[in-house]
Amino acid sequence: VGKTETAKALSQLFFGGEKHLLRFDMSLYQTISDIPKLIGSIDSGIPGLLSKAIRETPYAVLLLDEIEKADKNLLNIFLTILDEGYFTDGFGKRVDCKNLIIISTSNAGADYIFQSGAALTQDMLIQHLISKALFSPEFLNRFDGVVLYNPITDMSIIALARKMIVSIKETIYSLYKIKVEVSETTLADIIKRGYNPAFGARNLDRIIAQELEDRIAKLILEKKVSEGETIQL
Repeated sequence: VGKTETAKALSQLFFGGEKHLLRFDMSLYQTISDIPKLIGSIDSGIPGLLSKAIRETPYAVLLLDEIEKADKNLLNIFLTILDEGYFTDGFGKRVDCKNLIIISTSNAGADYIFQSGAALTQDMLIQHLISKALFSPEFLNRFDGVVLYNPITDMSIIALARKMIVSIKETIYSLYKIKVEVSETTLADIIKRGYNPAFGARNLDRIIAQELEDRIAKLILEKKVSEGETIQL
C-alpha cells in the first residue's frame, strides 16, 4: 500500500507537481494488439499515448500501474527503455526517455506477502516472483531496486483518510469560505467501505468523493449552505 502515493510524492519532489506524473494503467494493454495504443501506428496514423505523453512532458515520473497485467511483448519495449533510455515509436521515430523516473507497480505478490507476514524479505519476494514466472529476472534486473510495500496498518489508513479529508476541507473553505466538519462515525464508515486489506486504499479516493465531495457540492449548488456557515457530515 502506498505505491501510487510514492510516485505522486516523487513527481512533486523532483519536478514540482503531479502534472509531471505520467500514469498508465497497464491492465488496459493485455494483448499484443494493444501495443499500438501506446507507441502509435503508421497504419492508423494515430500517435501512441505513451509516445505523446513523454514528448509533451519529457521530465516526469512515468508510473506503470499493475505492470504484471500487460502483454509480455509490451514488456520488451520497457526493457529497451530501461536499458537504452529511449524507444522507437510506431512511426520509426525515437522517443527520448532519459529524463524520466520510471516506476512499475504490481500486486502480483500480494497473497504471498500476506501469507509470509513480518518474516518476508525483499530477496524472498523477488525469488517468489521469478519462480512463479510473474516477472523475468531480466525485467526485474533492469530496475535500480525492488521495494516491498507492507500491508497498511489501521493507524495509517486512518491518517491517510484524515489527510484526504483535510485537503477537501481546505479547498472548500478557500473557494467558498464554508467550513466542513466530518464526524468520527462518517470517517469510520468511509474507511470501512474504502479500504480492503488485499487491495489497499485504492477505493478510498472514490468513496470520499461520493460521501463527501458530492454531498458538499450538492449543498452548495442548492444554496442550502452559505459563506461563513459549517457543513456537518
